Amino acid sequence: MATMERSLPDTPTWSIVTVLIAMVLLGTLIHVSILRFRKWLLRTQKKPLLAAVETIMQDIMVFGLLSLLMGHWTVWISHICIKETAVSNEFYPCLKNAYVNNSHSSRFWEIEKHGSCPQGLKPFVTHGNLESLHRLLLVLGAIHVLYCLLTVILAMLQIDSWRAWEVQAENAIIQNMQDGLDEESIKQMLTKHRSRVILAWSKNKVFIWMTSFFRQFWSSVDETDYMALRLSFIHIHKLHLSYNFHKYLLRSMDDEFQIIVGISVPVWGYAIICVLLNVHGSSVYYWISLLPFPLILIVGTKLQNFVMHVTPKIRKENQSKGKKRCNELFRLGQSKFLLWLVQVISFQNAFEMATLMWSLWEINSTLCYMENQLFIMIRLTVGMLFQFWSSYFVFPLYVIVTQF
Repeated sequence: MATMERSLPDTPTWSIVTVLIAMVLLGTLIHVSILRFRKWLLRTQKKPLLAAVETIMQDIMVFGLLSLLMGHWTVWISHICIKETAVSNEFYPCLKNAYVNNSHSSRFWEIEKHGSCPQGLKPFVTHGNLESLHRLLLVLGAIHVLYCLLTVILAMLQIDSWRAWEVQAENAIIQNMQDGLDEESIKQMLTKHRSRVILAWSKNKVFIWMTSFFRQFWSSVDETDYMALRLSFIHIHKLHLSYNFHKYLLRSMDDEFQIIVGISVPVWGYAIICVLLNVHGSSVYYWISLLPFPLILIVGTKLQNFVMHVTPKIRKENQSKGKKRCNELFRLGQSKFLLWLVQVISFQNAFEMATLMWSLWEINSTLCYMENQLFIMIRLTVGMLFQFWSSYFVFPLYVIVTQF
């Protein structure tokens, strides 16, 4: 015989206080840690990371608000009744008959007394399933924060690796100026080899597009690219050759980081569509979830193509002030489309990982959401590889290209 749950008046005060102390200590620890980390970012002048952390904090507030609403609306929503025929079409993510006899997952399908309805009616959503959805949101929020931090760290590692090239360029310029060379001679000397190689390739458009496509998988920019892009930027804006281009890139990343680590309204809409179409027996959800990958491949190819053309175009054309040169080779209407793709991939990976972990924890059955386990594992692996690739290679390339 099952024991009845104790009400709050029947619960010892010491047990209530113990739970409260644990919650307050944990919340205070997290809050103080975030404040200290923010102060450290301010002290070390890491503004891009600070912008990313503030955006992540806003996302945490959104998930906290959703959790608060879910906690207060579950009982009210579970009392909304609809006709049985409205839910008789088996519009489920899993095949109900295969799991209803599972003792661990039966509560997932059970219609609880909280949402009791008259005969012929069923709850719109049961109280138990709303609680399960509440826990899914909490898991999604935690994993999304981790994935955002991973994206920021990978991008910063790549861009920070360019610092050595900046120092090398400044030292070479100082040395050449001491030898009596003027700025124009130094520019021609530093870009001569690169221009000769690219101009030879540019005669074959098919070859240069193929090179741009495959090159994005192992490199964003190499040392020669960085030197050429640096000199091109200095030439366009008529700056001194000793200008620190690397510091400028770091300063310009604030807005980009705020976009890629946030959750915009279109991304929420994308997630809702994926959930709606995740119906048992349909593969529409999986095909939609793969859509961002070929798009980001196209964008990465366009960016690499711009890098391969930038030096010859700068040397052969006069640049009009304030004109973005990347618009001539990177024609997607809005150049921030790439940032949205990185944001979608990060959120999609977090959503799929959260769904997997939640299904194992909540339903306690690997069969429901992992009916095709091999496909799921391949999908998660491909998603993580694309997130690493887009964060470490494509996004830093976007940062440097959009300065033109």
